[in-house]
Amino acid sequence: MSGALEVTATGAAADAVRRHVPALAADGFAGKLFAEDATLWGAEAESEAKVRLSWVGLHRSSRPLLGQIPAIRAELGEDGVDHVVLCGMGGSSLAPEVICATAGVELTVLDSSHPDQVRGTTSRSRYVDTTEPNPRPSPLQHRYLP
Repeated sequence: MSGALEVTATGAAADAVRRHVPALAADGFAGKLFAEDATLWGAEAESEAKVRLSWVGLHRSSRPLLGQIPAIRAELGEDGVDHVVLCGMGGSSLAPEVICATAGVELTVLDSSHPDQVRGTTSRSRYVDTTEPNPRPSPLQHRYLP
């Protein structure tokens, strides 16, 4: 492995790559991102960036949780749960949706508090709320969840 980064893109994306990737590489952006350097987005965004970068280390911090999965699955099965409904909007549901699709695991993403969409789930479902705490809480945090 040479350690070199190769980016392939076409059209407008290729233009953006040519314009921005060399500077990002020269500035060490990737290393700073994975060091959770909140200064990357400037002084005005630093306080917000500090609380939003915790995802960067999830590949390390979540590894110990893998051993708990079989016990959780068994417990849910004993409770009659046969489906997981992920309640979240935007980025909080995108990664789980992609991971499940890649692994061939069925997952319902409920990204609305509309009663008809909520009624479309079953009583044998377990609901997982992935909405982030923020000044404008999601309606899913307060309504419709058993």
